Amino acid sequence: MDKIHRKSLDSPDEKREFDKGKLELVT
Repeated sequence: MDKIHRKSLDSPDEKREFDKGKLELVT
């Protein structure tokens, strides 16, 4: 999880993808 978080900070696109995945997991 830490790695993903760090990547998000590096690339906004990655964060968006991560958020999308989170939403998919939640739904």
